Amino acid sequence: VQLDFATNGIHALEKIKTNEYDLVLMDLQMPQMDGRKATLEVRDFNKELPIIALTASTDVSLKGELLGLGMNDYITKPFNPKELYLKLEHSLCLCVA
Repeated sequence: VQLDFATNGIHALEKIKTNEYDLVLMDLQMPQMDGRKATLEVRDFNKELPIIALTASTDVSLKGELLGLGMNDYITKPFNPKELYLKLEHSLCLCVA
């Protein structure tokens, strides 16, 4: 696995525009541009890139909002590593038949 990091939403958007990623873990609360706005902007030019939201919120109604914004899934922080792995596996279609 190769990882890359962005310090804020604007930086994340710039990186996504200029690099090829298999998946993005998008924090909802970032400085300068939050994860919701960054995702909407990503979806303007890339509809296929899997985006998993990271959030501290446990509000179950949040899932519908995030899916409506174009995110593929979400995980709450702090997250269980096994749950994250399963979401990554599902989003990247790594499931074995």
